[in-house]
Amino acid sequence: MGTVLLLIDNSNIFISGKEKYDDSSARFSYTKFEKICAGNDTIIGKIIAGSTPPKNDRFWTQMKEQGYEVCTYERVPTGNGHAKEKGVDTVLVTKGTRAIEKLKPSRVVLLTGDADFIPIAGIRDDIKAEGGDSFILDVWAFSNSMSQELVRVSDRDFTIDKHQETLVYFQGQDGRIEGFNEHYARIGEEKAAAERERRLKEEQKKEEEKAKEEKKPMKWYEIAGLIAVGVLSVGLGVFGAIYSDDSF
Repeated sequence: MGTVLLLIDNSNIFISGKEKYDDSSARFSYTKFEKICAGNDTIIGKIIAGSTPPKNDRFWTQMKEQGYEVCTYERVPTGNGHAKEKGVDTVLVTKGTRAIEKLKPSRVVLLTGDADFIPIAGIRDDIKAEGGDSFILDVWAFSNSMSQELVRVSDRDFTIDKHQETLVYFQGQDGRIEGFNEHYARIGEEKAAAERERRLKEEQKKEEEKAKEEKKPMKWYEIAGLIAVGVLSVGLGVFGAIYSDDSF
């Protein structure tokens, strides 16, 4: 059995998850991720960094309760109506470096697709160059945010997409939580119901238009046309009777 150090960029996972599924309610299960990424190895350190959440958000408190070393930073306005974190990547790399030196894990798991974490691969290479027992570097991220530069320097790379049914869930504004399959099954049912409703309304509209057409009073030329057709039919009938008479 080996030992694992987790280094997590929460903002990268949170934002890329929402973009991946085009859904602001998309969330990531760190508890389930630990089991998948660790396998039979033992997790000996967990560091997570990200933005300071709203005061009523218990996310970081929960992460501390689960044994994570938490690093949070205020988002700094960029002047264009947006904001970004300041120093998160640098601090996480620094803390990760210290944890590697102290804990000497056999494997480091980077949960981020950000190329700013390439220096962790440099630490691995330095340990190898010095003849020490280095570590395997695993990188996990959503496919839409996976840096190819980071992939190239890693030993192994994994996409969260392949484990989305287990790792991704959705949490509505009312706090209701849905599993991945449950969420999309509900959306599928809602779309099907909406389509049935649309078709029903369309059929009702056609029936109403047909009923109105049948109740609409006939115009004079429509009546005259019917009379003309009737007269013509009678005339042809009489004419046919005369010429079919054997006595003629």
